[in-house]
Amino acid sequence: MTSMDLGEATRRAVEQSRPYAVWLSDLLGDLSGTLRKMPRPQAAADYPDLRESAKLDRVLVEAVVDELLATREVLRGSIDHFNIVLFGRTMAGKSTAIETLIGGDGRSISDGQCDNTVEVEKIDLDGYRLYDTPGVDGWGRSVEREQLEELAEGAVAEADLVVLCFDSFGQQDTEFGKVASWVAAYGKPAVALFNVKNALWRMPNRVGDPETRLRLSETVAEHAGHIAAGLAEIGLGEVPIVAVHSHRAFTARASDDYAGPNAVAIHRQRADLDAGTLWEWSNFGTFTGLVETAIATDAVELRLGRVFQQVIGALDRADVIFYQQVEEPAEATAEPIEDGLRRILTQLGEPAAGNPQLATLRAHLAELRGVHGRPIEVVEAGTAQRYARDVIASATTALRTAALHKADEAVDAAISSGTKWTSEQFVARVFDSRAAEERSRQVLTDLSKYLDEGLGLAVADMRAEVKLAEKATDLVDGRAGRHLRKWGYGVQYGGVAAGAVAIAIGISPIGWAIGTGVLVAAGVSLVAGWVGKLLRRNAAAKKAEAQNAARLGARQAVNDALDGFEQALLGQFDAMIANGQAGAAAPAAARAVHLRRSVAAVNARRATIQAHRRAVDDTKSSWRAESRPGGETEDWTATDILRAAEVRYEQTTGLIGADLWLGESWIEAEERPEVVVTVAARPAAPRPRRVFRQFRRTLRTFTESITAVPRPGSAKEWLGQARDVLGHEPGFRPYLDELSTLDAGDKPRVVLCGDYDTGKSSFIRRLLVDAGLPVPHSLKIRGNPTTAVVAEYDCGDFILVDTPGFHSGVPAHTEVARAALADAAGVLYLFGGNLVRADRTDLTAVLAGDPEVGLPAKAGRALFVINRADELCPDPVADLDGYAKLCDRKREELHTALGTPSVSLDQIFCIAADPFQSGGRRPADYDAFRDWDGVDELREALADITARLRVNAGDVAILGGGLTRVARWRTGLSAELAAIDERTRQIDQLIIEMQRREQTGRAMAKERSSALGRQLSDFAMALVREAFAQPEGGQERLALRLDNLAEDQAFIDLVNRWQKTGAKQIKGWCKEARKGLSVLVDRESFAQAFPDRPDSPNTDVLRRSFRRNVRDVVRGATGFLAKAADRINAARAAKATADVVAKASSLAKFSVALQGVTMLWDVYSLIREAKEEEARARAEIKLRAEVDATAQALAAAYVATDPSLAELDAVLRALGVAQQQLSREAENEEEPAAAVRDRIRRCDDIAADARHRLGTEENRHGR
Repeated sequence: MTSMDLGEATRRAVEQSRPYAVWLSDLLGDLSGTLRKMPRPQAAADYPDLRESAKLDRVLVEAVVDELLATREVLRGSIDHFNIVLFGRTMAGKSTAIETLIGGDGRSISDGQCDNTVEVEKIDLDGYRLYDTPGVDGWGRSVEREQLEELAEGAVAEADLVVLCFDSFGQQDTEFGKVASWVAAYGKPAVALFNVKNALWRMPNRVGDPETRLRLSETVAEHAGHIAAGLAEIGLGEVPIVAVHSHRAFTARASDDYAGPNAVAIHRQRADLDAGTLWEWSNFGTFTGLVETAIATDAVELRLGRVFQQVIGALDRADVIFYQQVEEPAEATAEPIEDGLRRILTQLGEPAAGNPQLATLRAHLAELRGVHGRPIEVVEAGTAQRYARDVIASATTALRTAALHKADEAVDAAISSGTKWTSEQFVARVFDSRAAEERSRQVLTDLSKYLDEGLGLAVADMRAEVKLAEKATDLVDGRAGRHLRKWGYGVQYGGVAAGAVAIAIGISPIGWAIGTGVLVAAGVSLVAGWVGKLLRRNAAAKKAEAQNAARLGARQAVNDALDGFEQALLGQFDAMIANGQAGAAAPAAARAVHLRRSVAAVNARRATIQAHRRAVDDTKSSWRAESRPGGETEDWTATDILRAAEVRYEQTTGLIGADLWLGESWIEAEERPEVVVTVAARPAAPRPRRVFRQFRRTLRTFTESITAVPRPGSAKEWLGQARDVLGHEPGFRPYLDELSTLDAGDKPRVVLCGDYDTGKSSFIRRLLVDAGLPVPHSLKIRGNPTTAVVAEYDCGDFILVDTPGFHSGVPAHTEVARAALADAAGVLYLFGGNLVRADRTDLTAVLAGDPEVGLPAKAGRALFVINRADELCPDPVADLDGYAKLCDRKREELHTALGTPSVSLDQIFCIAADPFQSGGRRPADYDAFRDWDGVDELREALADITARLRVNAGDVAILGGGLTRVARWRTGLSAELAAIDERTRQIDQLIIEMQRREQTGRAMAKERSSALGRQLSDFAMALVREAFAQPEGGQERLALRLDNLAEDQAFIDLVNRWQKTGAKQIKGWCKEARKGLSVLVDRESFAQAFPDRPDSPNTDVLRRSFRRNVRDVVRGATGFLAKAADRINAARAAKATADVVAKASSLAKFSVALQGVTMLWDVYSLIREAKEEEARARAEIKLRAEVDATAQALAAAYVATDPSLAELDAVLRALGVAQQQLSREAENEEEPAAAVRDRIRRCDDIAADARHRLGTEENRHGR
């Protein structure tokens, strides 16, 4: 294909794609404006972190918009050209390829230094534009690596076709990562240009042996296979790969006014071979032929498909950015926060509507209730409130009972004496203010602690689940707890004192009469005396009625006062609840709402982006329908075009497969005898020898220091101490055995490491061959990652430890190599021509050590070797002096790149261990290269440094290896301790939760019991009071009711209501308790803490049925009712006393419960009447006590036989047992934890000693 045809095809593609590019550019501008105008989540002003989050949202929107606008600018900037961009690692040959394509003068070609191209170079040709880009993965020799890579990425964005440039120095995992991010992600059509740097490849005049040609080609094929595999992993498995020799191609195409580096070699090669031969043998024509054929096949599709795909890619990336950076993390964070909020509100209940402090919380909860999925549902009264009611009710029962008895006594005393008491006197007589205040203080303190613990547990769980402890500091913490607790101490007895005023009105005869509306004369007659039997009889009735009413009023006043007291306590607890809601629930709700609003906003943005993407898809389909025969819209992709171009070009050349694309056709090609190769004359005294003699003088100075530390023999002392300290530990004993083998002889262990494909295996073979040692068959030399395990080779004076290469794309290889470094007495670190990679992790570990893994620095015991220097330009055969200068430059460049004063230039070598991949098996095979390959000099340096390493090699290996093994074991111990601590924490949380549930359950049971006693007592005493107010017939009926109280229908209805209410409450409690425990055991953190325990703690006890076991209930009821009957018989004893005193035998048929208070007074003797009245009063007092005792006995019987309470008691006992079991589990963890902590301490001690002996740290024992 001619350049004219190529220009015509690219110009046509540009013209046809222009209208669509303009439309797409406008679409991106419209979308950018829309996204900027769309509503954004507003953060609550009270939460600075949420405001910061809102700022980040704005920043993210602007970042997305900026990228969309940048894509628009790329479209506008590239709209007039068909753009071919060369992209790849530094020193891969991009500039050389560009110079080849344009027939340039070589000015842009590197002189062997990394990061030569620091700007994007654009070269306009006929109808298309070439881009030369800065290399990636460099070390930033003159410009920061990040800046260079940003320029390269920008150029790739403009590409219609990307040429992925690789070379034979190995393809690193980071290269493929950037290809994935910048090329695959943009959907760019791509061709891989593989630059083979071996000067002998496809040079039949220098390699006549087909077997050697095959071996060289196999290495190329292995590299190509590694490239293909790496591209396939990132979705570019169909990318064509063409192997070329770029420098040879440029030599063929360079302009006559050449001004680039390596001029001597260029001119000599052009003198030896004609341009056509150099071009043919470079295989570069295959690459240009493929590109030209692809453009001719369908340049419009390559360009317009790229334009559409680029916009689609930008829209998809925007969509993904919003999803990955906002929606997905917001959803993931919102769920545990909302779960935590549910736990908090389960305790605290619904925020009060009338509290302005909680208005925002209520609004947030209302908003969260509308969230799709699991809305926030809140009960009106939380578990804490119900618990507080139970606790407060139970706590006031004793106060209430005592006050009621004292109130009855006060009424009797007031009526008997006719004395008018003040409110203060009544309060002092009836209420024990000190006891009440102490009880209120204790109750509120306990409730505050209960609330603090519950909220603390819920918030701690929420923090642990979302891992946002730093953002949750304004939730409940210690200060909030103290703020809650202060409410507990503000409760005074004032509420009761206020009620006492009303009580006092009811007990004064006059005040009582006024307060109750009873005639004053009735009260006056109590003081003035009686004037006749009938009058006296009527007055006695009035007095009984007044006394009964006074008691009723006094009891009512006491109950009202104690109810007010309870309400005062509940009010104080409600204030705690409100404070907890504001302090714990409100921040969680605000965060959840903010996250949900963020998700909603992002969903709206994503919907807008997706709508624009559909518009792009529709337009793309319309274009295809218009441009395809028959209106076909099926994608004819860039991959299809390139595949078709491969087939067409194969047909054109008559070659197929590897013969064409990997240049393997030369294997069987005949040598051209007419070609004469001119070899550069060698200087009389080779320069490298002179350099080495100088090096030997400085090397001695450098190596003197390595014999001082560690002291010879110190490792054996340390190893003995390590055995004493850790030898009894089964987990560490294998490490000690390994360390013992490191001092098995007097040969230092020298570890060979470096990046993948720096020629480590070839280097080992060369050392073995030159030493006259056999080369094992296991030593394989390939172009793809080969070494996977550590292998040791006896090189005579030292043991060479071969390791897998770094950055091979196989993480396990790197781990194996890092582990081997620990045992090294010395290090040989190999580099390729591009020297230091962007990822310096492994290099830094050698230079400065890695304290985290216990690796000491090895820089002072290392030699740094630039290998495969023969693959750099110039060719040492063609320009030996230029090659020597190149080696000097590379050494200086590496010294600068290492960037540490601990490495001198004398530690750096530049060699060619296997020149031109000759694969020699005898020393004589390398004789032709010894003057320049640098291996002899390195071997002499190795011999010199080995002699010095030998002095304390074992000490260095054992101490260094010991440090890493101790660190490795300590890491395991730390993980073990963390696992123990986490298990203990989880167990403690379960225990706390069970304790709280047991606490609330017992409070509920106590309240149910006291409630029934109070209700039955009130019921019975109401009957007594009613009996006093009835005529004799009514008294008889009431007496019969009291005598058969357990069979009274109203009494039974009361008990039934109590039982139903209790059953409902207990069922609800069990349900909540089960839910609370399930939340803890269903969490991810619990599963991680107990990975080997798929079964959760048994909560079956909370599933117990509430169906009555009739047989058990009846049996239990019989016993309790029998005891209750005894209490009723005791009440009959009071009847006898009253009968004797009143001489009212006619009332014997009445129940004793009424007979004692329905006596008739003797109308004859006022003195005798007074005596009888006193006896009657005593009988009434005893009767009331017995009736109350009977009611309490019946209540106890019903409580003891209630199936719901029985079930609750069983559950509570089971919870108690479970807590004991869990406590034992936690206690069982204490001893292992202490043992692990002790092991860690001993690890730290022995490691400090090793560092001290190595001279890297003072040991804590002062050795």
